[in-house]
Amino acid sequence: MYSLRFWTVVFGLMCAASLTAQPNVDPAARRRALAEPPVPEEKPVIEFDNSPIEVSPESEFEIDGNGIILRYTGDSKRIGIPESIQGIPVTAIGAGAFAGQHLTGVTLPLGVTEIGKEAFIRNSLWTLDLPEGLVRIGEGAFADNKLIGIAIPDSVIEIGDGAFASNELTSLRIGPGISRIEDSVFYGNELSRIIIPNTVSYIGEESFHYNPITNIAMPGNVNLIDNYERSSFPDDFPAFYNSNGRQAGNYIFSVGRDGSWTYSE
Repeated sequence: MYSLRFWTVVFGLMCAASLTAQPNVDPAARRRALAEPPVPEEKPVIEFDNSPIEVSPESEFEIDGNGIILRYTGDSKRIGIPESIQGIPVTAIGAGAFAGQHLTGVTLPLGVTEIGKEAFIRNSLWTLDLPEGLVRIGEGAFADNKLIGIAIPDSVIEIGDGAFASNELTSLRIGPGISRIEDSVFYGNELSRIIIPNTVSYIGEESFHYNPITNIAMPGNVNLIDNYERSSFPDDFPAFYNSNGRQAGNYIFSVGRDGSWTYSE
């Protein structure tokens, strides 16, 4: 005959089972619920305005005697910078002059030769035509925007650190005036194919890091930063390039679990 202790244990187990029991669910309904994918969250559709940008009133800009725009005082999101303001030809965009203004479009006059540090940082620019005659682009000048493509004019000889970082670039043309690509210039974009001009001899830390690069056309004897954490390119490309004798040619990355670089002339 079972003891009182035995029946006490059995009764306790039955109570615990009743507390954790699952409700009676139709198996067919459960299978349907698991099979149906969740409804994706609807994201707002962003419409880009491709219409021409009119020249903005001169009164919306502050300029110094050397033709450097110091500040934008208007509230438009699409601006056309005049060729001259108060009779002074516009020659440069000052540091931070248009930072954080929520701009979606801008046109630059042909007379601009320099764009200062962080001049257009933290806006929503998605397209941009840089004028021929531009010589220098400052640090972070167009960082943290929505640019999808950029062509660096042949006249440009200097691009500062992080100038186009954190955009959405899928296309890029670098002009032959560039000999150095500084740190983080194109960091954090969507570039898959890159053509480096023959004039480039140095590419700095994280210049092209955090891009889904699968194809690089490289000249020979370019100095790259071969440091895994801060290398010039992702996926340990500098190590492969250096081990390949820094030869000019096309370098292809095979995406996969064991992704690797290959070389062809």
